[in-house]
Amino acid sequence: KRAASDGHITSIYNIGFMMDHFSPIKQHKEVAKYYLQAAELGNIYAQIAIAFAFEFGNGVGLDAEQSVYWYTQAALQGDIYSMREVGNSFYFGYGVGKNYTKAFDWYQKALDLGDAKAAYFLASMYEKGEGVVESFENALQMYLLSAERGDADAQDALSDIYYKGEKISLDYDQAYHWAEKAANQNLPASQNKLGVLYETGHGVALDMTEALYWYNKAANGDNIKALLNLARMYGYGEGVKYDWDVSYDYAYRAAILGSPEGQYYVAIMWESDDMEEAMYWYEESAKNEYLDSQIALGEIYFTGDNGIERDYEKSAHWFREAVWNTEASTIVRTELKIVSSGTGFFVTPNHIVTNDHVIESCDEIIVKNLFYQSVVEVLDTDFNSDLSVLITGKPSASYLFFRDRKPVLTGEKSIVVGYPFSATLGSGVKVTTGNIAALTGFQNNISHMQLTSPVQPGNSGGPLLDDNGHVIGVVVARLEKSEEITGDRPAQNVNFAIKANLLKMFLDFNMVDYHEKVNASPKDVSQILLDVKEATVQVICKSY
Repeated sequence: KRAASDGHITSIYNIGFMMDHFSPIKQHKEVAKYYLQAAELGNIYAQIAIAFAFEFGNGVGLDAEQSVYWYTQAALQGDIYSMREVGNSFYFGYGVGKNYTKAFDWYQKALDLGDAKAAYFLASMYEKGEGVVESFENALQMYLLSAERGDADAQDALSDIYYKGEKISLDYDQAYHWAEKAANQNLPASQNKLGVLYETGHGVALDMTEALYWYNKAANGDNIKALLNLARMYGYGEGVKYDWDVSYDYAYRAAILGSPEGQYYVAIMWESDDMEEAMYWYEESAKNEYLDSQIALGEIYFTGDNGIERDYEKSAHWFREAVWNTEASTIVRTELKIVSSGTGFFVTPNHIVTNDHVIESCDEIIVKNLFYQSVVEVLDTDFNSDLSVLITGKPSASYLFFRDRKPVLTGEKSIVVGYPFSATLGSGVKVTTGNIAALTGFQNNISHMQLTSPVQPGNSGGPLLDDNGHVIGVVVARLEKSEEITGDRPAQNVNFAIKANLLKMFLDFNMVDYHEKVNASPKDVSQILLDVKEATVQVICKSY
């Protein structure tokens, strides 16, 4: 204070700084007074401090013009941060008229003094052609310069460029390289990117544990994409055990952060328990231009399902919004047609087993019976074993149990449930019975067993059951003719199923938490059909 009273400029600033950072009582006006006095006398740190005060209204009124003025004074004295702030002011039109050319010039001044962030801003302007002739080559050069100097945003941008491969050759190794550098600087967007790369095995060995680690790191930074990725993983049991509650928590966090996709997922999750809550989230998502929510609202108001009063006016409103949605305008309206069908069965409320050959080349897969219908996704499929696991976000009330421990014996009863010839024999589930004829399949295939239960086209992928209604296999094929066995004559009741043990290994690999039961007294076939028909579905394959 004694030095300040003698006009010592640095001391005037220091008084303001100490009051700002160390005083137990906030004295914003007094602080601003000292900063302004020192700034007017040319102290560069005071000019930056008073610019910040005017920008956020600390001790002075909010004044964008004064903020830009003082940042400019500090920039003219060579402060890199202030140069960048002046550039931002011209770029966004804060306190001055928007002027890309002047913004570019100020960013260039900061870059000339070695500022990595300024190079990132210049790269973005070159890429968009703002204040300069559009040039991806110059943009890439600037991104590389900024990234090599350690700027996390530039590293993330480079990762995006190499991952998408739209303006440069796709290069997953480079995408991983730059995402890792930015992720290690705690940039949530790149942490999510690393999760994606580990989950897909692009640029790095596939590792679901690492994917989960990086998704969680990004989610802790409120990265919406990471929250949705985690909601998907737990909701579908992809790489982790299925957990509806955890999936909901991640989707809800994304929803309250304003993600329309997160709001849509939350709405779906509420539908079976609280339609009023579901409608709230559908509305929030639809207002945010999310196409699926607009269509869902149109359908709900049109049908009047689940206690919602039918309202054609609201239905028309949301279908109209969907039609005009810019997202919808990019969709190619090509009709999906049914190309094949088979059978599947639930082994958990969300997982359905079927054959790989039933769902190969499908653009859309629907599973349905008299009690249930849902569009499903493929969790995993394997050509060699001819097994597939499908997953749905709409839980089934019923699923089948595997037989616990007791080995399958030649001659024991076998029951096939499925949807053969559904177009001509009716859409209901069918049941046939027979016996286990052999514990190996065609040409001694040890992963199969032979059965005499009649099998027809459409039975593929369906459950093979014992006399308790427990799963002992998956129906896979029937022998039509074999020159080695029957010559030109058709084979009679020579059918095959994949053994349950192989299916369990496939489910274990995909972390599907299936259930087993110890056999009790045998049941009538009619009772078994009643027990399993809700868990057995027709699998419909659609393609464009």
